[in-house]
Amino acid sequence: VDDEMNAILVQQLPRGARLTAIFDSCHSATALDLPFIYDCNGQPKQQKYSRKTAGKDLLESGLSLMTGNMFDKLSGAKQAYSTLSALGNEGNAQDITAQTRSTQADAIMFSGCKDYQTSADTNVSGYGATGAASYAFIDAVRTGGNLTFTELLAKMRDTLYGEYEQKIQMSTGFPTDMNIPFIF
Repeated sequence: VDDEMNAILVQQLPRGARLTAIFDSCHSATALDLPFIYDCNGQPKQQKYSRKTAGKDLLESGLSLMTGNMFDKLSGAKQAYSTLSALGNEGNAQDITAQTRSTQADAIMFSGCKDYQTSADTNVSGYGATGAASYAFIDAVRTGGNLTFTELLAKMRDTLYGEYEQKIQMSTGFPTDMNIPFIF
């Protein structure tokens, strides 16, 4: 699904367009497959190819090779080759992701949690039933004043810290100075 969302929502945007997306859903860190993930200081983090993802991809490839028509078998073989290549190039994961998922548009995504985490539901007085990350975003924007993207991420994480295990993520489609103002 993340490949399709990237192709439809991100790759179609022209240079100069801006997309700021917020996903408050489980396993959402790579929901748009944006290649540059940032820490709470606005610095890019090194990415690694997930062995869990690799296992899932190889299983799907094997099933495609065993069943389906000739197109499914060719597609499965290609996917298996890509997965094995990615594992072999694990040290170059960031470069590979940047080459295949970089964008022309200014795409920025906040996700409710890391890919292996769940995004909690909550009920907050004055807000009602909502996702924990959605609450953290609304609260940060309402009370934070003029925030940069980095400050927004830090404020959202601080809101959830100690109450929820999920860790909000921020990613972009190309290397970006995240210390620029968040404009809402």
